[in-house]
Amino acid sequence: MFDRLPPLQTLRAFEATGRLLSMTLAAEELHVTHGAVSRHIKTLEDHLGVRLFRRLTRRIVLTDEGARFHEVVSRLLSELTKEAERLRGQKSGGRLTISTGISFASKWLGPRLHRLIARHPELDIHLDITDPDADLNNEQINVAVRYGHGRYQHLIAERILEETITPVCSPVYRAEMGGLLTVKSLTECSLLHEDRLLHDDRMLANWDLWFAMAGVDGVPRGVAQSTVMAAWPSRQPFVEKAWR
Repeated sequence: MFDRLPPLQTLRAFEATGRLLSMTLAAEELHVTHGAVSRHIKTLEDHLGVRLFRRLTRRIVLTDEGARFHEVVSRLLSELTKEAERLRGQKSGGRLTISTGISFASKWLGPRLHRLIARHPELDIHLDITDPDADLNNEQINVAVRYGHGRYQHLIAERILEETITPVCSPVYRAEMGGLLTVKSLTECSLLHEDRLLHDDRMLANWDLWFAMAGVDGVPRGVAQSTVMAAWPSRQPFVEKAWR
C-alpha cells in the first residue's frame, strides 16, 4: 500500500503551492528553487494521473481535483506536524507555549521574558502572539494571558490585575467643552465607539457600560462619532491568565 503513496517532498511542495498559489513563494518557504517545486508538482501530477493546477497568464489556480486533494493533504500534514510536536515536547518535557495579545506581549511580557528564561533555563519557551481569541483548549498552548471574564470551559482562570480606564482628549478640545469638570459633562462630547465583541458571552464594552459604572445615565443615542476625543471604555473589568 505504501508503495503507491506519492513521495513526501512532492506533497510538501503541493501543499505550499496550493496554499500560496505561487510556486515562487512556495520555493521561498521551502528553501528550494522554483524549478524544484515545479518538478515536484509535475511528478505528483504524473503519479496521480490528474492535473492539479491550471496555469493562467500570470498566476496558477487549483483544479477541482487539485482543490479536493489539497484539502486532504493539508489536513494530514497538519495532523502529522502536531503529533510530531507533541512527541518532541513529551520527550524534552520542557516546552512552554505562552499565548497572549500583541500589546501585552510587547509592553509587559517581552521586557520581562529574560527573567523567566534565566530562572528556568530548562524551558523551551514559545510565544503565540495574536489579538484574536486563541483556542485555549489547543493542546499546544500551555498558558494564556488574555482580557476576559474568566469563563473558559475545561480551563482554570485566575485574575492577575485590574484596569483603571480614564477618558482622554486634547487640551484644546477640553477647553472648547468648558473644562469637562464632571463625568456627566462627557455626555455632551463627541465620543469614539469600539464595536468589538468579547469572548463567549459576546459582551460589548461601550460607553453605556462606562457611564453606568460611573453612576451616570448612558450616552444619548445619535451622538456623532469623532476623532477629536480619543477615549475608550474598559474592554473587560480585568486581565486574567488561563491555563490547562
